[in-house]
Amino acid sequence: MSIDRVFVIGARLMGHGIAQVSAVAGKRVTLSDRISDLAEKGKSRVAGNLARQVEKEKIGQADADAVLERIGTAEGTDGAAGHDIVIEAVFEDEAVKRETWAALTASADAAAIFASNTSSISITSLATATDRAPRFIGLHFFSPVPVMGLALLLGRRTNPEIRCAGVSLNTSYLDEFDAVRLIESESRRLGLAVADPVRGGAAFERLVAACLA
Repeated sequence: MSIDRVFVIGARLMGHGIAQVSAVAGKRVTLSDRISDLAEKGKSRVAGNLARQVEKEKIGQADADAVLERIGTAEGTDGAAGHDIVIEAVFEDEAVKRETWAALTASADAAAIFASNTSSISITSLATATDRAPRFIGLHFFSPVPVMGLALLLGRRTNPEIRCAGVSLNTSYLDEFDAVRLIESESRRLGLAVADPVRGGAAFERLVAACLA
């Protein structure tokens, strides 16, 4: 399953960083928020991040320009149509997230993967706000997003095809991150699971092997 177009809803601290690493990984990105000004401010933060990388000679100006060109902006959830994956990065409140997911369900393509950036809410629970729990995963990016790791969280109903698509997306970000971890169990607290890189790494490797088999 190819993931080429990414819709990010929530353009603040986490959302604009997710848009940045997605664009660096070669994806076409739409960064959205409840009003267009917030989405534009998020893209401006990406531009600032890239400018600092150019100044430090970590990337060239042409590369920075290309990354920024791959990011468009939108308002609200209506623009989710036409994207391969929808990543939600709104305020960490379950009611807000569920309301957002209900709106996204009405606008996103039926084949789109749904992913939440939640740091504390059950993926299995959030998936019930949609009509596609088998296509729902968690992508927990750590802050600041462009320099930190990423955890792939799987709901109890996430189907094997979507698990493997999540693996593919995670590995496409490997050049940006020092570590990518998989956490399968929602019975443990997220923080404790992330603090166990040996178990997390082994689980990720097992899933990669299964997807490549």
